[in-house]
Amino acid sequence: MNDSTPSSRGPEITPEGRAMWSRALDRMNEALALLDQSNAPPEIGAELDLAINRLQNAIEGHRNPFE
Repeated sequence: MNDSTPSSRGPEITPEGRAMWSRALDRMNEALALLDQSNAPPEIGAELDLAINRLQNAIEGHRNPFE
């Protein structure tokens, strides 16, 4: 693989970037709780839950969230 080919692990992330991803994850979890408490349509919560899982995987494994 040359330098212009992206890694299968996804883009490189700095510690500052990882901290921002973690803050975003916290807010996404808060949003999901609000949706659940307000009886929002379940498909909305399901989509957000999927995004939460992908972001969590990316944070934990620093890999492509779509793998």
